[in-house]
Amino acid sequence: MDWYEELELKRAIRRLTMEFRMEAAAIRVRVALRRLVDWAEKGGFDPNQPRVPAGSSDGGQWTRAGSSEVDRIISIAQKLTFQAGPLSYDECLDLCYPLLERPQPRWSDRNMWDFHACMKICQGK
Repeated sequence: MDWYEELELKRAIRRLTMEFRMEAAAIRVRVALRRLVDWAEKGGFDPNQPRVPAGSSDGGQWTRAGSSEVDRIISIAQKLTFQAGPLSYDECLDLCYPLLERPQPRWSDRNMWDFHACMKICQGK
């Protein structure tokens, strides 16, 4: 192998190395963007979503606006508790369990929060 062929081989290796580095950088960028999108979706941030007023004990937290099923079940729990006193655990479980079965994104804790709120109201706590 003469010096010219050796020079061409070194150039080819350098070019391939740079191509691999650029491809690796592109993959890192795509992964970072995917993580950013996942994080944004997981946060579920919506600046237009209503919040509890600042003066209340839950002030600043997101509300369950538009959640008619939750409101309906919690309203039933409140009426039953008001009329007959706190219900038994099993009765509350029967009433509130459907809240856990609603379809939600895998990252959402909304069903669990609504279920616990319903159980507390139902048991008069």
